Order: sequence, then structure tokens, then C-alpha cells
Amino acid sequence: MTVGIWLGCHTRDLLENLKQIYLDLLNELGFEYKIVDYSNVCCGYPADLMGADEAALEASKKALKLALDAKVEKVVTPCPGCYRHLSVNWGQEMPIEHLTQFLAGNVEKLRNKLKPLNARIAYHDPCDLGRHCGIYEEPRRILEAIPGIELVELEINREKCTCCGGGGLLFAVEPELSLRIAMRKFEEEIKPLKIDYLATACPTCYRILSYAVERTEFKGEVVDIAELLYKSLKS
Repeated sequence: MTVGIWLGCHTRDLLENLKQIYLDLLNELGFEYKIVDYSNVCCGYPADLMGADEAALEASKKALKLALDAKVEKVVTPCPGCYRHLSVNWGQEMPIEHLTQFLAGNVEKLRNKLKPLNARIAYHDPCDLGRHCGIYEEPRRILEAIPGIELVELEINREKCTCCGGGGLLFAVEPELSLRIAMRKFEEEIKPLKIDYLATACPTCYRILSYAVERTEFKGEVVDIAELLYKSLKS
């Protein structure tokens, strides 16, 4: 199977470290892939959030054409916003999965290669992935497949999980407010758990929480779920 990878603007343009890990995991799983959004294109979700409905729809149509032209069998994206927007607008024309869905469905192929991490980990449910798309169990299945992990739930989790502070383009228009929201989350919800890693499955959450952690006394590390899987694979 040839998989199309829709990286999304954050990953493609700002998170080279995560981009390479996503691609390396596809290689480890034995999938051929093509990067669909290889140039400066957007899925249209930011336009949708701003109320520019026509521009958002037009962008999703351009994204679909790129996927169809690539002649891939399905598209996988690490961005919950891209997944939400494109899955609604593409309908049945091109299958699309969030990366956690794809990895959860294939993680057994890596089972014998994974090494223990021996770490205490909590998972932050991204708003778009959780509340808006109902994807809660797949990220947890990936974490539970990694040997040595103790998965600790945040007191407020799943559909009630508090926002990282970056939702609705807030960081773009009010960055200090965005970071204050994230810092409060660390102080009230995360620090008391005494975890080694705070994992998430959204490039926006990853960026905002990574920025905010530098302003807190949290001693752990903010990571993407794929990073932990890759770390276990390469330990």
C-alpha cells in the first residue's frame, strides 16, 4: 500500500524533528509513502476557523486534487485540524486517517522490536482529535503497547480535557493569553502527577505546551506520541 502523508503546515514548516519521525515510522512499518502537501499548501482549516467558508472549501478541494494526483490509497495526517476539516469535506472521495488511528492499527507489527522506556506518562487529549472527532482510545493503545510505560490519566481527560491554549488560532492572535492558559494547565493538572513525559497527538498542542513548559517548574518533557514510539523502537 502507498500511503499519502499530509503533514500539515505546523509539521511541514516548523517541526522538522517530528516530520522525520513520522516518515521513519512509516518506513519501519513497511509502507511506501508520498508526501501530498509537499509545497506551500494548506488544508483550509484556519480559513474555516476565521469564517471564510468559501476559501476553506476551495483549499480542501485543492488538497483532494493533490491526493488524487498522487495516486495513493489513503491519506494519513498527524494534524487533528487537518484531519477534521479534510474528512468532512472529502467525504468518500479519499480515505483519511489521523496518524494515531493508523499507528494504533499497525503497532502490533512493531511489538517485538519495542524496548522498555520505564517512564511515567500522561496524555493530553487535543480538542480537535478528541471532542470534535471522538478519537480517544487509539492514542492510548499506542502508549500501552510500549513496554515499561505507566500511563497516568489527567484528572480532566477525554471529552472534558482542558485546551492547551492554542485552539481556535488563539496563539496567532493572543500569544501571551495562549501561554498563560497552557501554564495554568501545567500548574494545576500536570505537575501534581510527577510524570516524566506529557504526550500529545497534535502539532499545535505540542508547540504550545513546549513553549509554555519553559516558563514552568515542570521537570518532565513534552513529546508527541510518535516520538515515544520511535524512542522505544530505537532504544
